Amino acid sequence: MKGLTVMKRTSRALIAIILTCCMMAACFIGVSGCSSRSTSTRRPSSSSQTQTKETGDTVTAVLTLVDTESKNMRFRTVDNYEDVLCSYNVGISVISKSGEVISASQLIEGMVCDITYDTEDRIISKVRVSTNDDVWEQRNVSNFSVDETAHEITIGKTLYTYDEKTIVFSHDKEISILELNRMDSLTVRGYKHEVVSIIVDTGHGYVSLTNASLFYGGLLDIGGLVVKSIEPNMVITVTEGTYKLEAESGEYSTTKTITVNRDELTLVSFGDVRPNVTQTGNVKFDINIDNAKLYIDNVLRDADGILTLTVGSHTVVITADGYNDYKDTISVVSGYTEYSIDMEDEEETTYEGETTTGEEETTTTVVNGETIVSTTNTVTVQGPEGAAIYFDSSYKGIAPVTFAMITGTHNITVLNGTDIATYTVNLVEGADDVLLDFSQY
Repeated sequence: MKGLTVMKRTSRALIAIILTCCMMAACFIGVSGCSSRSTSTRRPSSSSQTQTKETGDTVTAVLTLVDTESKNMRFRTVDNYEDVLCSYNVGISVISKSGEVISASQLIEGMVCDITYDTEDRIISKVRVSTNDDVWEQRNVSNFSVDETAHEITIGKTLYTYDEKTIVFSHDKEISILELNRMDSLTVRGYKHEVVSIIVDTGHGYVSLTNASLFYGGLLDIGGLVVKSIEPNMVITVTEGTYKLEAESGEYSTTKTITVNRDELTLVSFGDVRPNVTQTGNVKFDINIDNAKLYIDNVLRDADGILTLTVGSHTVVITADGYNDYKDTISVVSGYTEYSIDMEDEEETTYEGETTTGEEETTTTVVNGETIVSTTNTVTVQGPEGAAIYFDSSYKGIAPVTFAMITGTHNITVLNGTDIATYTVNLVEGADDVLLDFSQY
């Protein structure tokens, strides 16, 4: 019995040892399995958490807004002009055209880029300055013209088209394409045959003269770039920059240094030029028709009032629609002189081999070397109402205002309160008068 008891204890001990070994083995296997799973599901590092996954649709588009503070970008696709507003995070991939990594702050409005973004979440993952073969760019463009009727832009000798949604930026502000001036310098970007964005690199401002009556009829020279006859109330469009301004009229002359800022009006006063004591006379022109235009020494004067002129010779030109031009040289003396002027109707002209008809025909006269359509065509600037209107720097009046049309490409400047802008227009002789309204710009 004692021996049997010992065997039972020994068997129990052996079983306990075997069970212990099995449990240890099972534990080892379990630990090895957990370790493997842990390695395969390890969380990404903090650096990889900020990297945006480059997925989604890629489109070629023009950047219209880059807001680095709110991390928003807006762009306009070049194929269908769709406007899209998206956000981005610090992990966005931004690449230059040459393939270098750049920051989002180096992107500017007007750039054409290939943009990858999630169409549902509207999150941009990648922006690259476009490498599309159909995208092109021209810098320092100054030899250009805009035909707003045909929606065409000529650069050098190459003709491109543009759309109403073509983007034009000046000083980070979107402007009308009609506000471009031939003296501006541009960066133009396009897609295939179409212009998609224009950036004004060097723009224009305006110069107006005050206290300049001593210089009327004389010449104004601004840096050798602008040379004009001095008229009352003139506003001159000038490329932005610093210039030497010279004015001369007979015995009077002055020189000033001026700075012209983009889209701003610079007032230049000639009040420091003192008039010489000269002998003058008063002259009145009694013209037999209304609405005649009186030019004395190539300066438009009041045809109805009494004029004070210096003693001596002066050239007189009087024009009116439907009448022959009157030209004469008068001698002004001290005191008062009145001249009676009878304007003659235009004579019908019949050329050999041609006959005239009863239909009204467009005729022209030449004033100061420019062709003026004088019968059927006028230009009316309807708005903005109350704005001062200038045609090629010459004051025309307060809108709505009508004046004779001069064919060709010209600048119309609108001074509305403190806002000033110039629009380029193409005027072509035809059957209809031209009506313009710049209130929408």
